[in-house]
Amino acid sequence: MENTPKRIACVVNPFTGDELKAGNRDVSQVYSLLTHPELGVCSNESPRPFHECRSRNEFFDFLAPIINNWHLKDQLVFYFSGHGTVRHGGVYCLQLGRAASDFLPFDSLMTELYASRVQRAIIILDACHSGAAIGVKESTDVFSMINEERIPKGIGVIASCRASQTSHEMEDGSESVFTKLFCEGITTGLDNQCTADGLINVGDIVTY
Repeated sequence: MENTPKRIACVVNPFTGDELKAGNRDVSQVYSLLTHPELGVCSNESPRPFHECRSRNEFFDFLAPIINNWHLKDQLVFYFSGHGTVRHGGVYCLQLGRAASDFLPFDSLMTELYASRVQRAIIILDACHSGAAIGVKESTDVFSMINEERIPKGIGVIASCRASQTSHEMEDGSESVFTKLFCEGITTGLDNQCTADGLINVGDIVTY
C-alpha cells in the first residue's frame, strides 16, 4: 500500500585520503545489511551508498532528495563512516571533505532533519569522538548521558565511541572495529541471544 511506512537507508562516507582505508567497504557492508529484506528491512527505494563525499555541498545534494517531501511515518536510517571532531568549545562536527568549510555540526544535521519533518530515525556514527554528538562522556550508562534537548523523541543515535575516545580500523584496514561489531551483532542475532520480542533495538545493539 502507498501509505505503508517505509524505512529508508542513507549511508555515506567522505573522502578521507590515505589515513582511513575502510570507509568504502564499511558503507557497502552496512548498506547491504540495512536493505536486506530480513535484517535491516530498508526499502529498495533507498539511494545507493554515497562513496567518498568530497564536500558539504555534495552531502546536502545527496541528502536533500531523500528528506524532501518526507512522510511522517517513515523512518530514516542514517550511517556515517569517517572523521569526526569536537571544534570550538564543544561543537561536534562530521568532516565531509578536506576543506576547512566542510565540517558539518551534528546539531545542524539534526536541524535539517527536524525542518524536513523526519521524526523517526536511527543515526549511526562511526567516527572519532562521536559520543559528543549525544553528550556521552565517561558514564558507563550511555543512555543516562543523552542530551534530550539535542536528540528529539523518536530519534535514536548509536555512537562508535565516547566523546573522549577515538575510533579505529582493523589492523589490516579491511573494516572499522565498530562497524564489524555492529554488522556482526545483527547478522548473528546478538550472537544467538534472544530478545523479549525477537527484534534488535538500539539498546540491544549498543549493549552488544
